[in-house]
Amino acid sequence: MSIPLFFPPPVYLSHLKLKYPMPLWKVCEVAGVPCRASGSWTNRLIEIVRGKTNSIMAEPGDWGSIKIVVVSSSKVKAARLALGALAYAMHDPVAKQSIMEQPWAKLRPPRGRKRLGSALSNAERQKRFREKMRGSPMPVEQKVARIKRSIL
Repeated sequence: MSIPLFFPPPVYLSHLKLKYPMPLWKVCEVAGVPCRASGSWTNRLIEIVRGKTNSIMAEPGDWGSIKIVVVSSSKVKAARLALGALAYAMHDPVAKQSIMEQPWAKLRPPRGRKRLGSALSNAERQKRFREKMRGSPMPVEQKVARIKRSIL
């Protein structure tokens, strides 16, 4: 499991009615990670609800309650997704520190080409282009037509 790269932006409401709130330290406990903070930050009330789409509703301010709707099948996965939403969408320092270095908390890589260690040099890029052109031979008629199109 990994955490989605993007969470929906939070919707701020003046007052949230939470049915089954739990403090942030309890969410960390359910997710199976130690809460790496102490004090009143860990007592922030969080409610995790399962739904069809991920969403976040919060009261304004650093100490306001938060309701997180997650798409998940188990309690542990729901708590982990909620911690990820708190860490990356709400920028909660307690959640961010608690999930740091967890193997399941790595962000999903974006779709597209594979990551390389560094950028390609011009010579490498040209070499790959030439290999690609050699690998799929084009009939002479198509080459001539392409050249004519580029000139006109």
